[in-house]
Amino acid sequence: MHASPEYVYQAFCAGASGYVLKESAGDEVVAAVRAVHAGQRFLSEKIPATAVDAYARTRSAEHPLERLSPRELQVLKLIVEGSTSNDVAAMLAISPKSVDETCQIRDPPRHHQRGVTPAVRISLQTAL
Repeated sequence: MHASPEYVYQAFCAGASGYVLKESAGDEVVAAVRAVHAGQRFLSEKIPATAVDAYARTRSAEHPLERLSPRELQVLKLIVEGSTSNDVAAMLAISPKSVDETCQIRDPPRHHQRGVTPAVRISLQTAL
């Protein structure tokens, strides 16, 4: 595996319990298996945990899409692709009002810019 904090972060976000580098010695791999089997998180010795934690904090602050539920993300993608609220509602078997509320994405009103919904702003910022 790669030593980049981004790869480690993505692996843990995807559900990994341990992360071992390709060049790790056999005894480190065995230690990783034992740690994960015991319910612990394991990180290769050559990867500083502080770097991964710092990357995770930075990434979380920079990527507003991470706070969306899978359903909110699904609605947002359909809107960004050009579907109307009625189209999305029909595709997902929900009401158009639910689609419109989802597009507000729990964004505080003080951040709402006139004419630009939070959904559109977030999509543009993150290149969804």
